[in-house]
Amino acid sequence: MRYPVDVHIHTIASGHAFSTLQENARHAASIGLKLIACTDHAMAMPGGPGWIYFSALRMVPRLIEGIEVLRGVEANILDFAGQLDIETRFARRLDLVIASYHDVCVAPGDIAQNTRGLAAVMELGFVDIIGHPGNPMFPIDIPAFVKKARETDTLIEINNSSLGRSRKGSEGNCLAIAREARRLGAKLILNSDAHICTDIGELDQAQALVDAAGVPAEQIMNTDPDKLKAYLYGKGKIQDLYDHA
Repeated sequence: MRYPVDVHIHTIASGHAFSTLQENARHAASIGLKLIACTDHAMAMPGGPGWIYFSALRMVPRLIEGIEVLRGVEANILDFAGQLDIETRFARRLDLVIASYHDVCVAPGDIAQNTRGLAAVMELGFVDIIGHPGNPMFPIDIPAFVKKARETDTLIEINNSSLGRSRKGSEGNCLAIAREARRLGAKLILNSDAHICTDIGELDQAQALVDAAGVPAEQIMNTDPDKLKAYLYGKGKIQDLYDHA
């Protein structure tokens, strides 16, 4: 199926991506998507934008090229105690917060450390999605991670890019995560992690993986824009976008 929502998307502001926000929106609209997000890397990523960029995201229109746009961030996890590279005051103003491990921002720990770091991030309350948790560079206790995601109502990302050109060796971990999510009833979200506009909405490998894991559609949060918007609205976010819709 063609998912109408893709909310892990980078622009040239990330420093290593190749399309503007308007180019992203235009391409997303051309392939029939209804809702996207601007989720550039935060400050610890080499070449990433400064805090003022995320403060200024409030100026981004809610509709670009006829498609709804969420203002977000992919925050970098900096340690195993839950520290992110974006101040809480800025993160809480955004519509969507993804938190991810990247080895250029923090040295990978052991299974216990990596799992503890993700649990601490999920306890912050304003993180909506854990990005690419199947990354084999950051091994985790999958049952403990998925259990914590369900308890904190945090979305677990199945990252399409991890199943192709980046984070090689992620597929087995992602399959195990998806199966555990199915078993526990945790919520998943499929995202492209696009760094160029033509990758937006490319979720075929992620779809094949969740199909193989037997995850029902009701546990996948980007099958319908209203499903994801209702989730965010329930967390006190996107009040104006939800009411506008």
